[in-house]
Amino acid sequence: MISLKVLQGESAGREIPAGRFPFSIGRAATSDFRSQDSGVWDHHAVLSPDPNFPGFRVAAGPNALVILNGESVHDARFRNGDVLELGSLKLSCSLAPARQSSGRLWEWLTYGTGFFATAVQLWFILSEL
Repeated sequence: MISLKVLQGESAGREIPAGRFPFSIGRAATSDFRSQDSGVWDHHAVLSPDPNFPGFRVAAGPNALVILNGESVHDARFRNGDVLELGSLKLSCSLAPARQSSGRLWEWLTYGTGFFATAVQLWFILSEL
């Protein structure tokens, strides 16, 4: 998952998680991240996994300008820490921290199985006496 931090724009300081791809950025109601900042087009850019390499790509929409680390790009790979500029909107791209899923169910099942096995063994031992 990617985390986009708004460095400059109306939503400065906000962090946007991008977990489903393709992830679209623009003014349109269908965009995954909507921005009304000046210079942002309806369908400004799309973030997606790179099919050829581990990592992600940014693709500019038709006639839209995307600046990646100070260089104008139409379709380019981006890396952890890169900065995207779409009009007056400036985003920092980073890998979102991995979240560990809760293991409580498996812990309870493991402990329960252990207690059950111990109880069965004690029953066999006590029934032999």
